[in-house]
Amino acid sequence: MAKYLMGKSNRRLETESELEKGKLLAKGYSVINTKGEVLELATGGITYSAAQYNKVHLENIELKKKLARRRTPKVPTE
Repeated sequence: MAKYLMGKSNRRLETESELEKGKLLAKGYSVINTKGEVLELATGGITYSAAQYNKVHLENIELKKKLARRRTPKVPTE
């Protein structure tokens, strides 16, 4: 018996057998469960807009700053 999984792309939701999983991921589908939670991200076929890229890029810069502040040792003031 084949195990089925759900794949989600920008516009469609498809059910595929586990045997087709590689093709599904390569086409830009992420593997999701019945609750819509992503189990495995797509490996190809995905494009992002400049706005999406910029949002993630700015978030990454902020997180790097926050991490650098945490790594900086605090000097005792006595």
